[in-house]
Amino acid sequence: MDRFHPDRSFLLRLAGLRAWLLMWVVPCLLAGTPAQAAETGWTTVETRKLKYQFQPRMQPLLEEIIAEGDAVLSAMEQDLGVSIPPKTLVRVAGDEDEYKSMWPEPGAPEWSEGLAFPHLNVVVIRYNNQADDLNAHLREVFVHELAHIALLHPMQGRRPPHWVSEGYSMWKAREWTFEHKKALAFAALTDSLLSFGGITRGFPPQAGRAALAYAQSASMTRWLMDRHGIEPYRAWIQRMMRGEPADASMTAAFGVPAETLFARWREEQKAFELLMPVVLESGVLWIIPAAVIAVGLVRVRRRARKRLAALPEDDLSRPWLPEADDWRK
Repeated sequence: MDRFHPDRSFLLRLAGLRAWLLMWVVPCLLAGTPAQAAETGWTTVETRKLKYQFQPRMQPLLEEIIAEGDAVLSAMEQDLGVSIPPKTLVRVAGDEDEYKSMWPEPGAPEWSEGLAFPHLNVVVIRYNNQADDLNAHLREVFVHELAHIALLHPMQGRRPPHWVSEGYSMWKAREWTFEHKKALAFAALTDSLLSFGGITRGFPPQAGRAALAYAQSASMTRWLMDRHGIEPYRAWIQRMMRGEPADASMTAAFGVPAETLFARWREEQKAFELLMPVVLESGVLWIIPAAVIAVGLVRVRRRARKRLAALPEDDLSRPWLPEADDWRK
């Protein structure tokens, strides 16, 4: 079979096409987001694990975060036994409009101060000039969202319980304020702690119950770390990454039924030595008598229902009130 022998004009055209590709197309493909950052005036700073994008005016506020960012992510990788592919993109916005323009996908809540997009390996955070300690607050948001990447990116689309993701992020960012303690103490005193099964897929829309959900998530994570250490926690996360159900993998990793772990945590939240410092510091001692009255009313109603259910049918039409000594039991 005869081989193809290109003529000189064809070779010249091919060389011209190659030169055009090298001059225009390839640089654009390689530049990607940094090219866009240059067009909008963003500054791009890259480290071994992370790539930061922000307006030049933000750089003085980010020097500490940039200096320690790789170490923070490495510690998370060690916690969870994972490896996050470089480089996680961290975008820092100076105002709300800039914040929304940096989202790689639309539809995120505008009131947020930080967002993680684990499937894209992208974090977007917003500078809040209303915070008491600007640098500390910015670092807290950064660590919180980076922890979402460390936990959720290796899940490859699997979703652990929502309280697990938020609890780990709050634990790493050291988000454990007096407001969290107060919300948890009040719920424990009034027997209104949320079920962890109820905050598996998301948190309640009501502000108060959402705040309690965050507090419980942080508290439960701290409790697991303090009582059992990082090793069983890591094993639990690894099992969920392999697709095992959350409660079953929790039982296997900690060597204790998940229901027992939740029950032990709930009992400890009601301990007097944990509740009293919060109550005294908050200056709301009225919570104690109010809680006692509330619990008393609940008990009376329960006894009333039991006695009503035990009455013969012909007695159900008769007016019935709980005996006076019910209040003393």
